[in-house]
Amino acid sequence: MRKNALARLADGIGLCVVSAVFLLPFVWMLLTSVKTPVEAIRIPIQWLPSVLQWDNYRAAWQSGPFPLYLKNSLCYSVGVIIVQLCTTIPAAYAYAKYSFRGKKLFFDLTMATMMIPSQLIFVPMYQMMSSWNLINSIWSLILPFSASAFSIFMMRQAFLNVPDELIEAARI
Repeated sequence: MRKNALARLADGIGLCVVSAVFLLPFVWMLLTSVKTPVEAIRIPIQWLPSVLQWDNYRAAWQSGPFPLYLKNSLCYSVGVIIVQLCTTIPAAYAYAKYSFRGKKLFFDLTMATMMIPSQLIFVPMYQMMSSWNLINSIWSLILPFSASAFSIFMMRQAFLNVPDELIEAARI
């Protein structure tokens, strides 16, 4: 019993140390965001600011068109999600539940695309987007991510766990 308590204590101490290693940079970032520039670069480090500078957030927000950045990020994220769901769900379902000639070959080729470094396709992707007149548009960011081998793989694994009887019952 005593050995078990010591092991639990060691586990707790270890978890606290690992948590501190991961949380301290985040805490440092938050505390530095409300310091004056002089306090932020002071050596030795001053953990707590002498006066909270909430004005730093207003200045940062006004330093650029953040509403536009937020709108662009939301459009990009939602666009990629919608397009990927429309392309990867049917592909994953087909790989999981249908039998067709070349299924293993096509799936292996799909998985092999994950081994191609993204840097290798930058120039061809730019040329393709340029030929489609999509340069400087949100579509030039969304379309390259329209099909994801990783998403196909993950959804295929999920579809493989769905019993065929359940799908048959849903069709009825």
